[in-house]
Amino acid sequence: MRDLDRVVYTRRTEALRAVTSDDRLLALYRGLMDADDQSDVQALASLGWQLFALASAAQQANREAAVLLDELCAAARAAAAGEGSPASLALLTHVLARHGWLPKPGATPLQALAEPLCAG
Repeated sequence: MRDLDRVVYTRRTEALRAVTSDDRLLALYRGLMDADDQSDVQALASLGWQLFALASAAQQANREAAVLLDELCAAARAAAAGEGSPASLALLTHVLARHGWLPKPGATPLQALAEPLCAG
């Protein structure tokens, strides 16, 4: 994986983790309720933009995950249709290599399964 791809992948993963953090969302919801109770328009606007940013990051991560899943499914279908022949595995190998997800050279299937998923 190229360094830029690794940085983008890492940032995307961190953004998705931030979006799915229950504590962060609960804090924003509490802040919204407090600001509403106090009729604090500036705080409401600020918190609204923070929620919008989180929702936008989640939506982008969802789109990117769907595209990646489509790509992996197509490669897996090709491998299955070719009954695992080297030619039919070429697309799957290419997709995994492009994302830095190939197992280490010489790894056994058991070692590959034991590695963290898509560690890149």
